[in-house]
Amino acid sequence: MRDNPRRTYASLRAFNRWMDDDWGFDRDGRMFAVPMLSLVDADEAIRELERVIDAGARLVHLLAGPAHRASPADPKYDRFWAIVNEARVPVVFHGADSGYAGLIGEPWGEPYPVRVHHLSPWARAFCFMDAPIMHTLGALVLAGLFERFPSVRIVSLEHGSGWVGYLLHRLDKTQREMSSRAPWPRGPLTDKASDIFRDHVWVSPFPEDDVADLLRHIPSSRVLFGSDWPHPEGLAEPMQFLDRLPPLAKAEVEEIMGANLRGLLTQ
Repeated sequence: MRDNPRRTYASLRAFNRWMDDDWGFDRDGRMFAVPMLSLVDADEAIRELERVIDAGARLVHLLAGPAHRASPADPKYDRFWAIVNEARVPVVFHGADSGYAGLIGEPWGEPYPVRVHHLSPWARAFCFMDAPIMHTLGALVLAGLFERFPSVRIVSLEHGSGWVGYLLHRLDKTQREMSSRAPWPRGPLTDKASDIFRDHVWVSPFPEDDVADLLRHIPSSRVLFGSDWPHPEGLAEPMQFLDRLPPLAKAEVEEIMGANLRGLLTQ
């Protein structure tokens, strides 16, 4: 339905209302359901965003990837981000089918549409998870979205973290190499690109990811423990994630295992 705004929003609005009716977006201050939004239509995105915020949503979800043939940082979405900025509601990008098997894979002979679990090895390697989230977060940083809306906070869930160091390197390298003749559509960045990322993006690593390496690129205050058991993105005993952490100070462990998420939900 990604090319049909009317059907997209009828579906998402129905889902969000069902979820709110069933258990609420904030269940006893302990469980927080995340309403799903889409940027296929800016006006509808704003309407549903305002509705779920009024209903008590603590976070909202967007799909990584281009927003209906545009960057999610395109000026036509500025009103959406202004509301997010004012409400201080974090925006979550959760790993899913971002359509890259069609955008990128079809020219390589990959079939599309295709269910995620039926992706070929090539499509799974290059069209799923890493590419959509890197492109999306890179677009938000390089378009100056966070400099225009400094209270916007982004959460990357179920994309892992192996891509973080590479992305930060690419952002800084690109920023350095921009010449006076190269276009900055919204003006050059005031701050270092990787520092902007560190200020505004939280990342949840997979259990098999190298957390020590991740912490070389972003501080512990931006790392989130997560579990999706019984999906493969989690451990049968979730707290065994503690054993996957490198030696850290007690305060850093507490940040990763709960305090960071608590801050996102309450600040």
